[in-house]
Amino acid sequence: MTAAGHQSEAAGRGIRSCTEAEQDGRGGACPRERVVGLAALWKVFVVVILATFTQVVADRPTGPQRLGAWSDAEGDGGIQKALQFAISEYNKASNDMYISKVHRIISSRKQFFSIALKVVAGMKYYMEIEVVTTSCKTLDSTLTNCPNQENMTSKIQRCTFEVLSVPWLKTNALKYSFCR
Repeated sequence: MTAAGHQSEAAGRGIRSCTEAEQDGRGGACPRERVVGLAALWKVFVVVILATFTQVVADRPTGPQRLGAWSDAEGDGGIQKALQFAISEYNKASNDMYISKVHRIISSRKQFFSIALKVVAGMKYYMEIEVVTTSCKTLDSTLTNCPNQENMTSKIQRCTFEVLSVPWLKTNALKYSFCR
C-alpha cells in the first residue's frame, strides 16, 4: 500500500497517519505511534504492579506487630501469666468472703508499648473474662483446687483487666480492673 493509500485509509477512520518525513525510513511505526504505544504499555505495567502489590500485602502472614498496635493474644504464654496476676490482684482487693477464679475468657489482646520512640518497654494485656466465685475462703488455697460454689450463691461476673508487663524487670501492674 502506498503512503497516499495509507493516509486515506487512516483519514477514513479519523486517525492521522505519519507523513513520509516522520517515518523512520525502515518501514516501522512513526514516533507518535510509538509514544502512544509506550504510554499505553506504561499504564498496563502500573496496573499490574499495583495489583500484584495489593495481593502480596493481602496474603502476607501476620508478622511482627507494629509498635502500639493491638493484636490477638490467644495462645500467647504471656496472656496466661497476666491473667493469673490480674485474678490474684482482684482477689486481694475484693471484699468477698470467697475467692474467685476464671470461668471463661471472652477476649484477650496484647499491645507493645514504649517509653521512647521505637523502644519497646513492655507489653499491655487487655482481657475480658468471666470470673466465678469458688468455695475457698483464703488466698492461700490454690485456685486449681478450689471448686465453684455449688449452691445458688455462686455468681459469675464479667470483668475487664488491663495488665502492664515488663518481663525483663519481672514486674506486672494491674492498670485497670472493672467487674459488673
